[in-house]
Amino acid sequence: MVSFINEGNIYKSDSTSKNLELLDKWVKSPLVSIGNHSYSHSRFSEVGVELFKPEIQKGEYITRQLSNKYNKSLNYFRFPYNDLGKDTAQQIQIKLFLEIINYKIMPFTIESSD
Repeated sequence: MVSFINEGNIYKSDSTSKNLELLDKWVKSPLVSIGNHSYSHSRFSEVGVELFKPEIQKGEYITRQLSNKYNKSLNYFRFPYNDLGKDTAQQIQIKLFLEIINYKIMPFTIESSD
């Protein structure tokens, strides 16, 4: 199982330290792989490539530290809302960027509302 992490959500409550502790416990589990789900969960087709690239990079700061701590790879990226872009040009641009920074695009298979 891959847990895709929105790092921005860690700071959206009064319990940042508890959120970080919980994230650490999840990543520590040998049954869990981790992935990047962007920082603030914005829609790629709405913000565009140049604003979305920093969202990807900012969304791996803590996750990358934890992946190193527990010797886990961080190679998966899942688009918020499964929004792969508004057109082919946008899709190709972000796909090339993700390949350069060693991410594989992953679709979601379980919706949280299920």
